[in-house]
Amino acid sequence: HCLPYSNVCDLVDDCGDGSDEVDCTNHFKCAYNASLIPITRKCDGNIDCLDMSDECNEQCGARIIQSLSLRVLAWIVGLLSVLFNLIIIFQNVGDLGKCATSTLLLNRLLILLISTGDLLVGVYLLVISVVDTRQGNDYCHQQQVWLTSQSCSLLGVFSTIGSQFSLFAMTALSVIRLFAIKNSMKMASGISKLGILKSVGVIVVLVLLSTAIATLPLKASFEDFFVNGLFYNSSIPLFSGFPGKPKHLKVLEAYYGRMKKQPIKWELIVNMVKEMFTDFYTGVQFKKVGFYGNDGVCLFKYFVKPDDPQKLYVWIILSVNFTCFMVITMSYIIISWISMKSSRAVSKGSSNSMVKDRNNQMNRKISMIIMTDFCCWIPFILTCALHTLEVADATAWYGLFSIVVLPINSVINPLLYDSTVSAVILWIFNKLKSLVVWLVTGKKLARNSNTMSRTLTSVDGTNRVGVARCQSKTQSQTQSKTPSVKRDESAGGIPKKNPLVALKSGERTSRNVKITDIKETEIKETDIKETEIKETDIKETEIKETDIKETEIKE
Repeated sequence: HCLPYSNVCDLVDDCGDGSDEVDCTNHFKCAYNASLIPITRKCDGNIDCLDMSDECNEQCGARIIQSLSLRVLAWIVGLLSVLFNLIIIFQNVGDLGKCATSTLLLNRLLILLISTGDLLVGVYLLVISVVDTRQGNDYCHQQQVWLTSQSCSLLGVFSTIGSQFSLFAMTALSVIRLFAIKNSMKMASGISKLGILKSVGVIVVLVLLSTAIATLPLKASFEDFFVNGLFYNSSIPLFSGFPGKPKHLKVLEAYYGRMKKQPIKWELIVNMVKEMFTDFYTGVQFKKVGFYGNDGVCLFKYFVKPDDPQKLYVWIILSVNFTCFMVITMSYIIISWISMKSSRAVSKGSSNSMVKDRNNQMNRKISMIIMTDFCCWIPFILTCALHTLEVADATAWYGLFSIVVLPINSVINPLLYDSTVSAVILWIFNKLKSLVVWLVTGKKLARNSNTMSRTLTSVDGTNRVGVARCQSKTQSQTQSKTPSVKRDESAGGIPKKNPLVALKSGERTSRNVKITDIKETEIKETDIKETEIKETDIKETEIKETDIKETEIKE
């Protein structure tokens, strides 16, 4: 029996024994029933073989997180994010009652919201890592169950809410700080019930907006926009994998005849499919593949194609996020410019280096905030655009963006918006350094009082763009009336323990004043001579009241 040469390797068994399709390189043979599919459909993310052998093989589909390096990063980023943000949350919750003004209260609440969002992202990474570890290489054969499960949708909601919490709170915080620094010359009013209501109202609006963005795709009334496909039971080989509306329409048109070229609802599609089969199939069973079931990491479906019904919604959210990034960037640029201008005006003709040092520190932190947000969102939005324009297929990059690009800010934000974590890390570093020196040389480093306490005091006592210090009115008034240096008359002018130069708004002198520990023994006479601050030095370093009012930057 002879065949035309054009029938060889055409994905059709013309000979009946498959001999015309043997040794062909343009097709893939399914393990079940030896059906043939084009080689281009292998490992394309869509199941074409009934046994899923085209997607579950040695080349693809082995695990939720394919790369070993990404699996390690997921654990590291998730653990650090949870640890850092829990520290920030506990620290800030305890300080809420100490806020002296409504602005400081709102500042603190926004930092709490940022940390809460980043904490949710960290929890999302840890749960994905646990699921990946449990399912291992068996994930591919269980992915229909995972992608259609409520657990996957819930994880996607957690991830989206966390990202939006953090982004919206950072945007609001940048705007509030911009208005605060522009109005820094005005006297700050105390906290009031109206101020508390306004602060809580801002937080509630941001929470509701983020929750709506994440949960809207799960509403049953919007399933025609957000359901990606259906998963049928294995007794119906006609619909393998997760067929979407285009495949359903082709099958229905072939069965029922010509159909109108108009949008059709999923409810009608399901009813028409049920009518195609007899009672022998004991009913057509199916599950919906939702908005978050487009990939094993259950991420928000940012990568959409031109024919996806979710395209408009996705690009609205991406546009909102890009706008937030621009607002953050412009606000901090203006803050930096105003601060530099004020510093030059105050320090003109004087040798005051404290204002310059504080300004440089603030500018470095602002640069870090802008740079990290840029590296997080701009490459991601550009990739989404290239995928939508079909310039590049970014489907395989879901794991990279869900584990590295988007969540990395959940680890960096605690270091930028609050100095508590930085202080803890510095304290641990100093302890480890002392341990290493002791192990190598057998000598202990000189102890300069309680490093942890001093570090936290320094962090809370400076005007920095990262954290607004919350303190009561009584504390502020007491500090303003306290003289620069307290001296013990009975000790012959020798400073008391813990000599502090009390400067308003947290300004510190550039002198290295050692703070002695209360539990330590009396300071030796030689140490007193080294730490004693002369009266003439105090007069030179003390900032006048008028200069403070001009240079003070409210948090």
